Amino acid sequence: MKVHCRLIFLVLCVLLLAGGAQAATLYVNVFEKTTNVTAIPSASVFVNGALAGKTGADGIFTFSHPGTSPITVKVLKPGYESWEEDVGMAESSILVQLKKKELALNIGIFDADTAIPIANSQVRVMGPNITESQKMTDINGSVTFPAQAASIYNVQISAPNYQNRNEVVEMGMEGKNIQFLLIRGDRFSILAKNAADQSPVANVEVFIDGVLKGKTDGKGILSLEIPRNKVYNIKLSKPGFTDYFEKKMISDSEAVVTASMAVAPYQASIFVFDETKAPVQGAAIIIDGKTLGNTSQYGKYTFHDLPSGQYVLEVKHPGFSSLRREIGEDDLGKDITVELPFNLADLTIFVEDEGYHVIPGVSISLNGRNAGITDDNGALKTKVKVSTEYNVTASMKGYKPVTMTTGIDPGNTSSTITLSMEKDINLGIFMMAGLIIAVIIIIILVILLVVRRKPRTRSSHGNSKSHGSSGGGKKGEI
Repeated sequence: MKVHCRLIFLVLCVLLLAGGAQAATLYVNVFEKTTNVTAIPSASVFVNGALAGKTGADGIFTFSHPGTSPITVKVLKPGYESWEEDVGMAESSILVQLKKKELALNIGIFDADTAIPIANSQVRVMGPNITESQKMTDINGSVTFPAQAASIYNVQISAPNYQNRNEVVEMGMEGKNIQFLLIRGDRFSILAKNAADQSPVANVEVFIDGVLKGKTDGKGILSLEIPRNKVYNIKLSKPGFTDYFEKKMISDSEAVVTASMAVAPYQASIFVFDETKAPVQGAAIIIDGKTLGNTSQYGKYTFHDLPSGQYVLEVKHPGFSSLRREIGEDDLGKDITVELPFNLADLTIFVEDEGYHVIPGVSISLNGRNAGITDDNGALKTKVKVSTEYNVTASMKGYKPVTMTTGIDPGNTSSTITLSMEKDINLGIFMMAGLIIAVIIIIILVILLVVRRKPRTRSSHGNSKSHGSSGGGKKGEI
């Protein structure tokens, strides 16, 4: 009996010890207190640095811990300040009150027409954690309010000569910068946009009820000060665009009337000439890298339905240097004249005589203009225009001048020609020689005449002597 009692006593001690070491259950109740107490679901609960779980829809998370020592509990929720405390072994529940993070709500106020900041605008913000609900904007149109994360605020804005504006702002987990545009009560804007790409169109004339009110600026905007709640006939006009018409009532809530302007097709002609003002047929007309066609025999090509805008025009033709230039709205609808300069090619001129010997020092002219003289090899190299006809003339003392017509075809970069020269017979020398011969002949004739006369003179003297002898004889006879 004593043994059985002892066993029963030992079992009871073990059970008591086991009951003392049993795990404890801890309830974590997470809430937020503003005007009311609100449970916070999905808050993360960490025990001794490890994630234990998240609160349910009722804001409660339950877990068991050994109960042998205190534990550290930390609660996190986006948009709220973190909470952390040590929990003793005897505690079975804890209340965790989370406070929302304090953030900055930055508000900017601008003119809806000009985007200029509006100073001294009155801004009123109503919502959680607002100590000063009304402030005035500074010179930059800005004002800042303290706000809480994940909260909703009502914003009321007013400024002299502007329409009041009421907005609702929902804060996230970070600070927020928000801008508001105020509409003038006595003004609205015309915004001109290109219908093709929605880019702003500057210098558009704006007519209201047939009266020119001005032109749009670089942003495509023209601000007008006219009464609202009236019906107006609006017309926008600019060269290169189809006129825009609209009959519209401008209400108090409208700040901008957007006019979508379609680009108008244009017809323009291009005339291509060479340096001599002759039309160039077959010149390729290229716009923004795309070949549209070729010029006619009159050097003309016409653009059809070319929209207004800026383009790069390129004109190409074999034998001419290509021309590249920009054309824009000022050129469209007009005749565009292009002068193509000739390409230059190498022309080599050789000069030789009838025996195929080179002749250095020969003067060469092209179309009457001196091009130079041949070198020791009887050659002259020069630059000439392609597709141009040249009269090449070679001249040198002692040789007859010689002329040849030549040209270099498109696509060629060089050409060679040979001129053959004949020696010149000088008529002056022949005339001089003839004159000398004539003089010699005359001298010979004179000499012959003189020679012939001398014998006749001797015969007369002999006869005289005979007559004397004969007379003497006669006298003796008497």
